[in-house]
Amino acid sequence: MTIVAETIEDLSSADSLDIETLINCAPKQWLNLNGIGTIAARDSFNSASLTDLGLGSYQHSTINAFANAGYAFSGAAGGTSLAITFANYDVTAPRTATVSAFYALDEAATALDAANVDSMGIGELA
Repeated sequence: MTIVAETIEDLSSADSLDIETLINCAPKQWLNLNGIGTIAARDSFNSASLTDLGLGSYQHSTINAFANAGYAFSGAAGGTSLAITFANYDVTAPRTATVSAFYALDEAATALDAANVDSMGIGELA
């Protein structure tokens, strides 16, 4: 089945959204992982592999590449009793169109493994 449309409107026709905007703003990659011990993805979209780079540092690769390394990348990390900050980039592993590295820090900016790590990438695919 194929659906062809230029806009999506709600039933009252008061609000509409251009399809191109919808496509460009949607995450093209997302990931939820357990970052403690042997890291493992709980669920993901467009995710190829995970690598544990050390304490609180993770690397992720995508199945379908972004058009370039300029996509938006963000996320969050948390634990059961600690407030954890998610840092987007690990400078030891530069971001490419298919790979991004990131790490989790506590309030004192100390790297630590996080029980819940979420990330997403938004941008144009190649």
